[in-house]
Amino acid sequence: MSEVVMQSSLNGFVSVKGIPEEFVFKQAPSTSSSTHSPAQGHLSMSSSVLSAELHNQKLQSNNSISLQSLEPLLKCNWNSDILAENWAFLFEELQEIGWDRIEELSADLSYLTIHSTCGQHIMQGIIPSAYPEAPVRIETYLPIPFTKLAKKLKECVEAWDVQLEQLRPFFCYMQELDNTALILDPQTPQPQHIHRRLLLENQVFLEVTVSPTSSHSPPHCRFIGPSNLCAVMSSRLSQLYQGWDSSRNLLENIELLLEERVRRRGSETLNAPQLSSTVSDAVECVVCYSFHSDTGELPDLVCDHCLQAMHHSCVYMWLKGLASSRHSMQLMCGDCPYCTKPISCRVPV
Repeated sequence: MSEVVMQSSLNGFVSVKGIPEEFVFKQAPSTSSSTHSPAQGHLSMSSSVLSAELHNQKLQSNNSISLQSLEPLLKCNWNSDILAENWAFLFEELQEIGWDRIEELSADLSYLTIHSTCGQHIMQGIIPSAYPEAPVRIETYLPIPFTKLAKKLKECVEAWDVQLEQLRPFFCYMQELDNTALILDPQTPQPQHIHRRLLLENQVFLEVTVSPTSSHSPPHCRFIGPSNLCAVMSSRLSQLYQGWDSSRNLLENIELLLEERVRRRGSETLNAPQLSSTVSDAVECVVCYSFHSDTGELPDLVCDHCLQAMHHSCVYMWLKGLASSRHSMQLMCGDCPYCTKPISCRVPV
């Protein structure tokens, strides 16, 4: 039996090393109480032994783990025979799902993460102490709600696999876009994100929202930039919807119909020091010199004169501090913080 080294970490998990593939077990905070129960999720030394035993059995028996050999350790950890039937049911489900798909498993068997067959998606599950009488709680991180009304873990995983297959065209469509275009937002696209903010060569931001169930249809588009350029883009928007070719990818359709090139991604990223000054100037707020504000706001206001991008909140605070600024209805008007030409912004509600 190979040596297994348990290493504690700050994120609440115990890493088991010394095996070909690292596997992780959740470790609950320590407590001064000597009473341990599955509902509390407290770990003792025996649960660390359980973690190591799970790994050794997983490696030695082709992902087939025997509950009989683990049951004494489980009972030792909690001094209870009550949950033996629950353990048996859960372990049988995990066996059917496949131990190779179990990414994380807490030593009290109350939390686990399962990866998809392709390894690109994660499902998290909270197993209540009354399982299987009480339903499992699932988080899937998909662009559409996971609506499977199932109590059993295996049923949820099967429904999740079906939903992932249905969403495959959307994931491929967005992955192609992420691999080609300079994505300004989200900073790190996730499977549940259906929008992307792009940058056109004419310094206009384009935010596209793609339907997860009909990814090759025309997306919802929003233009952010100087009013005169946005007006031109908006006038072409109707052509976009009429001439959209589902056999082309999103970038090809946008560039052909809007007659503007989308900035491509290269070796640079928004946080990389080698980012070109042209792109950096186009995406950063000229007031706070950052792309995302402290509240996560993106630059949604562009001066019609100097074409500089700014956060609405930054411009509002700037104009609010100027004695020459004017307040009219829901607008604050004054001098641009960059070029001192007239600029206006909405007043926060």
